[in-house]
Amino acid sequence: MQIDVTKVQRLARAINIVLKATTVFTEKVAQLSLEEAKKASEINFTAMTDPRQPGPQQVEQMRLDLTDSRRQRELYLIIVKPKGQLTQKTPVIVFSHGLASRPEDFVRQAEHLASYGYLVAMPQHPGSDTLQVQNLLAGLSRMVFDSNEFVNRPLDISFVIDELQRRNAREFQGQLDVDNVGVGGHSFGGYTALAVGGATIDFENLQRDCQRRLAFLNVSLLLQCRALDLPREEYNFRDPRIKAIFAVNPFNWSIFGAKGLAKIEIPTFVAAGTYDPATPAIFEQVRSFPLLNTENKYLALIEGQAHVDFSVLDAGINEAIESVADLTLPAPYVIDSYAHSLSLAFFEVYIRKNPGYKPFLQAAYSQYLSQGQEFRCFLITRASSAALEQLIEDFTAQNVR
Repeated sequence: MQIDVTKVQRLARAINIVLKATTVFTEKVAQLSLEEAKKASEINFTAMTDPRQPGPQQVEQMRLDLTDSRRQRELYLIIVKPKGQLTQKTPVIVFSHGLASRPEDFVRQAEHLASYGYLVAMPQHPGSDTLQVQNLLAGLSRMVFDSNEFVNRPLDISFVIDELQRRNAREFQGQLDVDNVGVGGHSFGGYTALAVGGATIDFENLQRDCQRRLAFLNVSLLLQCRALDLPREEYNFRDPRIKAIFAVNPFNWSIFGAKGLAKIEIPTFVAAGTYDPATPAIFEQVRSFPLLNTENKYLALIEGQAHVDFSVLDAGINEAIESVADLTLPAPYVIDSYAHSLSLAFFEVYIRKNPGYKPFLQAAYSQYLSQGQEFRCFLITRASSAALEQLIEDFTAQNVR
């Protein structure tokens, strides 16, 4: 067997660049967050409501089995809402799970929002959920996910809003505010949230990225390239009822590109993790943030966040992860404290129109949250977008050829 030394050297160099970029961009986002915090007026967060804590309302969970007759698509919907009959106008959040996941995996986050008076609707996405992977392992399917999910997932979100609107008077006392909906999503669900919020697929950009050498270093690109199986049409999934996007670990860079992301016009919050091997922050969220043209945009980079919630994994997998030497991960409650508080603040400001939560969307709040934590959270806003974009350009010019 002969070893192509040139290819090995090229691979080693590419890996080194990825590792270097991860360090450089994490340090830069941390620096930008600190600079934003220093420029802001001082706020005593200890004297304010703590959005990390559960709200005053008890919550309950319900399941609906639905059929979209237009697409002949059956799915179930998990709803988490304030307990009992709704007696006041209730904001709605629709949350999209990731690949090989399910709505139940995000109940903890939904319960936090529901305790503050939100109704959170979490649809199953058949064709890219846990059941799809089980079918693959059982030999009942040959695919990890159906490429039509790039189309069906955003349509699922609009279908759920339609269904809530249809049931509003009869089942929810007419209290659901279905004209001002927030959308959230994780990973593939992050793509879904961005798509239904206005981002469009850029097939030329995707084709170009999928043909690059060493493209496999970005694992999410293996998933994004499956969209090339779709008919080359102009896909527009924008639902005007959606007024804000909260996307966690979304893949988006190649499938949307600069042109597709620029079409998002509503407030957008993107969360990323420094340990994410599936949708690496340097390839996806950090690189995409400057491309968002919306006036109100936020990027949270969480140290140690590794794409999946280890608290919902099988005990055996958790034990195997914990046995890895020199691998330390943040406790789930730390990640929850960041995610719960920032998502609540974001939706309070942009869905409920509650300006009292605006201070929690400042870099200074992420500094406050990170006090005493080994794994910190760095929040930046549009104010840091140009500086981040310049760093990306400089780093690329110096290291990528």
